[in-house]
Amino acid sequence: MHDDGGTPCALISLSDLKITNYQDGASVEIESADEHKTLVSEFRDEYLLAIDQMGPDAFAAGLLFPAIPLDFKSGLGIKEVREYLSQL
Repeated sequence: MHDDGGTPCALISLSDLKITNYQDGASVEIESADEHKTLVSEFRDEYLLAIDQMGPDAFAAGLLFPAIPLDFKSGLGIKEVREYLSQL
């Protein structure tokens, strides 16, 4: 997700549809609005199907390649990348 200026500012989890907002220098987890759920519904369906077919260890097995934007200034994506790397 991005702010009005086009800068990445938040991520939405395809597993639970929660939004982690990285604006204002701290990460804050909030529930997503219906419009956000609609926007990612096809991606979420595809992700959940892949996890169902390949199992929860799909990333560690080299079968799942997440695309996570990173912004070292705001911290956006760092926690999520670390979570994936901890599976290795």
